[in-house]
Amino acid sequence: MQLRDYQTKAINSLRYSFNTKKKKAPLLVMPTGSGKTVVFASISKALATQDKNVLILVHRKELIDQASNKLKNIEVDHGIIAANYKPKENNIQIASVQTLVRRLQAISFTPNFIIIDEAHHAAAGSWDKILKHFANAFKIGCTATPIRLDGRGLGDYFDDLIKSDSIEQLIKNEYLAPYRVFAPPLKLNLDKVKVLGGDFQKKDLEDKIEKSDIIGDAVTQYKKHADGLPAIAFCISIKHATSVCEQFKNAGYKSAVVHGEMKLKERERVIKGLADGSVQVLTSVDVISEGTDCPDASCAILLRPTKSEGLYLQQVGRILRPQKGKTAIILDHVNATRTHGFVDDKRDWNLHSEKKKKKKGEQALHVETCKKCFATYKPQSICPVCGYQAQNRERFIKQEEGELEEIKRKEQQETEKKQQRLLIGSARTLEELEMVAKMLGYKKGWAYRVWYSRQGKGVPSYKTPKINKGNRTASDLPMYQKENIAKVFALKENYPLLRIIEQYNNGTLDYDKIPHLSKHIEVQNALFAVYDEKFTQNQIRNKIADFIFKNVGQINDVNKYKSKGELKKRFLQMFAYEWDRAFILNYASAVEQRNILIDPNSISLE
Repeated sequence: MQLRDYQTKAINSLRYSFNTKKKKAPLLVMPTGSGKTVVFASISKALATQDKNVLILVHRKELIDQASNKLKNIEVDHGIIAANYKPKENNIQIASVQTLVRRLQAISFTPNFIIIDEAHHAAAGSWDKILKHFANAFKIGCTATPIRLDGRGLGDYFDDLIKSDSIEQLIKNEYLAPYRVFAPPLKLNLDKVKVLGGDFQKKDLEDKIEKSDIIGDAVTQYKKHADGLPAIAFCISIKHATSVCEQFKNAGYKSAVVHGEMKLKERERVIKGLADGSVQVLTSVDVISEGTDCPDASCAILLRPTKSEGLYLQQVGRILRPQKGKTAIILDHVNATRTHGFVDDKRDWNLHSEKKKKKKGEQALHVETCKKCFATYKPQSICPVCGYQAQNRERFIKQEEGELEEIKRKEQQETEKKQQRLLIGSARTLEELEMVAKMLGYKKGWAYRVWYSRQGKGVPSYKTPKINKGNRTASDLPMYQKENIAKVFALKENYPLLRIIEQYNNGTLDYDKIPHLSKHIEVQNALFAVYDEKFTQNQIRNKIADFIFKNVGQINDVNKYKSKGELKKRFLQMFAYEWDRAFILNYASAVEQRNILIDPNSISLE
């Protein structure tokens, strides 16, 4: 079996973690569909040649067979510890968590290494009990989603995080299939649905779904966007899955239900139906959300709202296995993409961070829907599809009938390019042009060429960046003072504040998030602020700037906060002008991209 380059790299990274970094429990993060079972099968074979005992922990029958088949493919003998399997003495054992936890006291097998499939379960009771029983064993965790519903980190179980290629990289290199997303405006209101264990309570969610007609009939939209493609519909309950299955059958499609209460052989039969064509649409309740290999599935129909980013990624990941000419289709009837982001968005996984909490109904920051055409894109003031300039920017889309609309991805690069164009076009002196060149990585001569070109054209004074169309675009602060302000926000601890500046500059700031401001603003359609008569736009802008600078961390180790007052005055001056705000954003972006470490003591407090 020939390993792919990123799989080989992952194995080498694990070796480095054990041998050089002296870690005992690294966690390998590999996207769904990237072949983590192949990786730990290869690791097991290598360890077996060194006479090491290896225990592979899985939590479902399908995963036992999947791991066993991968080991057979590379001619590795192994035993299986699970119900209805005959015990076999071997230094590699695949074990069902549910079976092994009951046999801990009777089993004689002692592993040197434990490979934990779907390792985000490691903190659960049975898993935890097994790992503590074999406390002296080295551990290797494998998961696509190192995140738990309850927000607990995995740092208590693993001591090193190893990241494989991202979904974006794997799609680019054709190891995963490209995809398209179609999603409706949000109609279902989940504010009052009970939450249990970090996700919506199924019974309460089912009742809510029954009372609400989710936009875009699942059958109609499947016929429109994915007619005949092998599809998995992710449902809430057996009752819900059965109802959806019947709808597809009535429309002439071959459909079947799969859930955890079915007999194993029956589950296997209907899942294999996607491959042999006997099933076109499989309505699933939890069984296929995690770990199950369905290489022929090309369409995911999301009918179960979830607060779990991990569950969402596991579901969508089922359909990204590549095939020649394949483009996966995601029919998102529950706005999971707007809640959790696109499946190939960059995610900064770590072992310790808690799951970020959003306010009820809050969308992912990088997803926005046009009020006019329902296209969904990266936040910006003008819709890139129809050109509509929103006057009332919506966070909670009105409940109205409509078709599923394709989500259009617009990279953050477009926003950055807009900021760069503004910065270049509004640089009013040679000194400012030189600073722009430095930030954007241009050669020294660029600033001079632009400057002398402008002089040669005889640009009239009213067209210079300082005054443009009668409006002032930049403050009169000298460049060194502007750079000191920009340095403040280039400190990593102030990155969250940088995002607020960026959102304000792009017109996407949620004013509800600014303390003491929302009570002075009448919020219409939840995102666009209609200013109260008592407050002008300038006053509100100043309040936002004041809020930002109040939350700036320690600037200078020596003087600490003594001279923050003077810096605050300068920042308030800069925040009033679009060019100065763009200068701060571009300066901090350049620092971040080039991994420059800003010394807080280099910031002048005079």
